[in-house]
Amino acid sequence: MRVRTFCLLMMAAFSASLGLAAITPFLPELAGHHGTNGFWIGMIFAGFGISRGIITPFIGKMSDRVGRKIFVAAGLFIYTIISIFYSKANNVYLLMLIRLIHGLSAGMILPIVMAYVGELSRQGKEGLTIGALNTVLYFGIAAGPLIGGEIAERYGFDAVFYSMAALGAVTLLLVIFFLPEAKGCTQAKAPGTAPFNILLKYSYIKAVLIMSFVSVTLSAVFMSFFSRL
Repeated sequence: MRVRTFCLLMMAAFSASLGLAAITPFLPELAGHHGTNGFWIGMIFAGFGISRGIITPFIGKMSDRVGRKIFVAAGLFIYTIISIFYSKANNVYLLMLIRLIHGLSAGMILPIVMAYVGELSRQGKEGLTIGALNTVLYFGIAAGPLIGGEIAERYGFDAVFYSMAALGAVTLLLVIFFLPEAKGCTQAKAPGTAPFNILLKYSYIKAVLIMSFVSVTLSAVFMSFFSRL
């Protein structure tokens, strides 16, 4: 059961990261069809991170109370539907809205998958387990542009988005029928845990957060405009 659950979570994470990476190289071109400038291209990319950043803490807290599976499934459902609408966007404002909704779906999938995987980790193997999850995520990020580019070359621009939707639909069905429920503990805290506001008092926690912020910011700037060079 543990191995099957872990594999399903890896597939959900891979699907989310692959789908995101597959469309990223095409977003500036898609936005360019509507005569957008650099500001709007930046906003289209930023919309994903803004909505994901806002929703993630609330979804994480709710999943601790009511369970993980419902949020992973809901995120995959939104991801599947919104993927189709990329090809339907006929102006920059609609494309911006689609990116915001896409960010919401990612905020319901990846953080909850991480929490799920954390609960599956055997004591003393936490680093190995999270490392495996990150490997899957980065494989998805690496494979996305290659697969997206090949699909676009062979079958056309819109086929990339329909392929994303198909991948999301398959993963959603697997999660619904085969992923067991996992509920966070609301009555007692695990040994060695502490509230986030307490953790922020430690300098090394602040340093890790700052480094993560800088790393993601630089990557986002690079990804947003590299395809226009």
